[in-house]
Amino acid sequence: MHAKSHYSALEPAATLSETSLEATAHNVMPSSRLMKVYHILNEIMTRIGNPNISTIGVCGGEGVGKTTLLEALKIQPVIRDVFQFVIWVTVPKVPDPREVQLQIARQLPLTDKKPINAWTLLSFLEGVKFLLILDGVQEFISLNTVGIPDPTPENGCKIVLTTRSEQVCDRISVDSKINLENLLCKLFWENVGESIYSSNLQPLARKVVDLCCYHSHAIFLMSKALKDESDVDVWNNAIETLNMQAASPEQELEHIMVNVLKFSYLRLPDDTTRRCLKNGAPFFVNEKIARVIDRQLDI
Repeated sequence: MHAKSHYSALEPAATLSETSLEATAHNVMPSSRLMKVYHILNEIMTRIGNPNISTIGVCGGEGVGKTTLLEALKIQPVIRDVFQFVIWVTVPKVPDPREVQLQIARQLPLTDKKPINAWTLLSFLEGVKFLLILDGVQEFISLNTVGIPDPTPENGCKIVLTTRSEQVCDRISVDSKINLENLLCKLFWENVGESIYSSNLQPLARKVVDLCCYHSHAIFLMSKALKDESDVDVWNNAIETLNMQAASPEQELEHIMVNVLKFSYLRLPDDTTRRCLKNGAPFFVNEKIARVIDRQLDI
């Protein structure tokens, strides 16, 4: 198997469409998690296509969609075309080089007779073009100790990692950092439209994003509910709805999504559309959200 020696195949990254992403992601990602990540995905695809960038850190808090983004990345046909091996590692909370080695080895055609160690992995990976995805890095991990050769412009290999901490990216010395929270803010503004550039609305828009706690699903739904909205009263109503606090930190995400659905429900264009949503409530996996739609949102 021979991978392409150049990155011309990654040029379409700048024009990845919502349709193409959904088509490739549909079979491996539940529809409830299939967010409109294609816009953000282009950012990381562009950096992968840059020969001067070999390691990329995707930073952001819990729930912003880091893992979902990289799940979409790994199944892109253009990625599979450029790299001989796309390797996914879920990094333990306390870095365990042995566990990382075993996860990598299971995704490579190594002979059964060879022991799984740093030398075995290094010997194999030095001869192929790979993309290594490290999901959930919480502390510094020595990739050389694991047996990962340094990605360089010459070998064309790439490493992409996700972490909640930009400091982790700095310790690992990534070539490029992507702050997902900043990108989500940018996506929110673009989805809402030109009305958001009003001086009266900008502080309200920032407040909405903050109250969504940078959860990608919440931000996307609120951006659609507020699309082209210039009425300050509507924005204040959105903030009032989102300000309802969760009973405990463990319930935060669920509570945010319930508040978002309450607001989005009332922003639907007519009663017929709202009835359609209510009729579909019994099919929601999350019983609390189903109950909110079915009982609390009366029309």
